[in-house]
Amino acid sequence: MKRLLAVILVLSLLSFGSYSLGANNNINNIIVLMYHHILPKKDMVGPWKNNSAVLALEDFQKQMMYLYENGYTILTLKDFKDYIYEDKPIPSNSVLITFDDGYKSNFEYAYPILKKYNFKATIFLISSQIQNYYEKFNPKKLQFCSVVELEACSDVFTYGDHTYNLHRKDGETNLPYMKFKSYEDIKNDITISESILSKYIDIDTKALAYPYGVYTDTSQQILKEKDYKLAFLTAKGKVTKVTNPYYIRRYGISDNENFYSLF
Repeated sequence: MKRLLAVILVLSLLSFGSYSLGANNNINNIIVLMYHHILPKKDMVGPWKNNSAVLALEDFQKQMMYLYENGYTILTLKDFKDYIYEDKPIPSNSVLITFDDGYKSNFEYAYPILKKYNFKATIFLISSQIQNYYEKFNPKKLQFCSVVELEACSDVFTYGDHTYNLHRKDGETNLPYMKFKSYEDIKNDITISESILSKYIDIDTKALAYPYGVYTDTSQQILKEKDYKLAFLTAKGKVTKVTNPYYIRRYGISDNENFYSLF
């Protein structure tokens, strides 16, 4: 009898252990990467020198190669949304790549590298800055993407919203507009931006990156009303399926050190 009880106890412990391990495997920690401007090291001079929003092209190349050679799964924005909302299974080594603002360097430098590795990425566009004409790339200037580039690079990039005119700060208080603007002002801005971006954004996966990572209860309410599915911060942290879809954390990548420390 004692032997039978001992066997039952061992089987119970094994069963519990197996269940716990399975439960943990179902909770994936997704790393969301955030980039801005990319330039070759030789061009990182003047205002671009020691600028945390600028990453060396050579470093970006190495980082993407690292993800590829180590078998990381690069999610699309839809994959990410389906995981959050529908508990869609994804590999435990999943990464989402994002860019903020919509700089021309994303198309000049990031696009061919991402395409080489068959990676997808999302650019959150300041819709008021989208250019109606193509301009030759000039590393000395801060240039924004054109409609020509948006369409030409859509095989790699999907697009999200970074507001129309809220990516600004008050001249006296230095507070981001998103922090103090009224419900009406924020809603009108997002409505305009949504209209401009409508031909580029997947209606079922509408997403926004908060300017400067600043949000309020009002901005979240507006995004829900307008059926935005995801909203991204600049605060650091990994993502799981229980993450609030309107407060998604990301890791800003400014050099190799803060990239490799994540993996």
